[in-house]
Amino acid sequence: MKSDKSKKSKKGRIVVLALLLALAVPLAGLGLFFNHYFNKMVTEETTLLVNPAIEDITLPEEYTDSDADIEENIKDNRLWYNDDIINILLCGVDYGSEKKHYPRSDSMIILSLNRINKAINLVSLSRAAYVAIPGHKNSRLNHAYEYGGPNLLIQTIEQNYKIRIDNYITVDFDSFSKIVDTIGGVDIYMTNAELNYLKGLFRAQGIDISKGAGTYHLNGELALGYARTRKIDADRNRTQRQRNVLVQIIKKARNMSISKGLELADVFLPMVSTDLTRTQIVKHAARGINYARWPVYQNIIPMNEHLASFPMIKVNEQEVILMDWDVAKTDLHGLLYPGLEPQEPLE
Repeated sequence: MKSDKSKKSKKGRIVVLALLLALAVPLAGLGLFFNHYFNKMVTEETTLLVNPAIEDITLPEEYTDSDADIEENIKDNRLWYNDDIINILLCGVDYGSEKKHYPRSDSMIILSLNRINKAINLVSLSRAAYVAIPGHKNSRLNHAYEYGGPNLLIQTIEQNYKIRIDNYITVDFDSFSKIVDTIGGVDIYMTNAELNYLKGLFRAQGIDISKGAGTYHLNGELALGYARTRKIDADRNRTQRQRNVLVQIIKKARNMSISKGLELADVFLPMVSTDLTRTQIVKHAARGINYARWPVYQNIIPMNEHLASFPMIKVNEQEVILMDWDVAKTDLHGLLYPGLEPQEPLE
């Protein structure tokens, strides 16, 4: 269980173990990655503070049964894990200009490497999910990072969703567009609604969108605008857009030349924070060629087909999803641990 391991608070945003591994494969053979390039990564965030202005979530009286549901869920001491299924939490945050306090995690995606079924799963966790946060009041999932960084967020996910998180990677929003530009942009299918919302950005860059819905080549600025688009629909649609960009980054990283890998390493690694050790990255890099052949699947919890079981309310102008934990855990365990049972109790 991750809580038995030493976990340091680090920084972050949404991009990619897969990108890290794609870089590690060609660079490791040159003996460069694990010296000069590995040392570019940020490994600790010792100066960040908890923001005293954080507003707690207090449910209206008619919804307080959700607090009882959380308490009942916490009593379930089972944990799903398997040493051949590695779960990496990809966190995305926006520090702003000061970088003084822990930010909220804007996106949380589990990148799960299933060595049993030889598959990669990308599963978003809704940031508005109403959860128990250890040492704090029940609140939205994305508040856990704000209360205590990636360490507390991992504890929160493990306690509520009953899965083991093995490691995490975080990258700041400021770095996202630079990474996309370094790999030469990404090709993304855009709907008419998305094009209309971003038409100002497209127009400013002289890109004709008169053909309407279709595939467009996005540079870093456009990819960031696309990934952050939420007002035209819902946050879960935005997480789909984030995964769409992530999949395209993975595809381009798989086919990257050594020279392009070195260029991307210079841009990407100083913006990354992770608790993956050198030894762990070496092991993943050794398997990198195999990972590149595996299919990539995506989903979100709560799943679209079960949304009726997860009412959404507004509290202090914030969306809050009231969780049906039996449904949420069954769906998540089915995605990450098909056919497997819990292995040990939570402590």
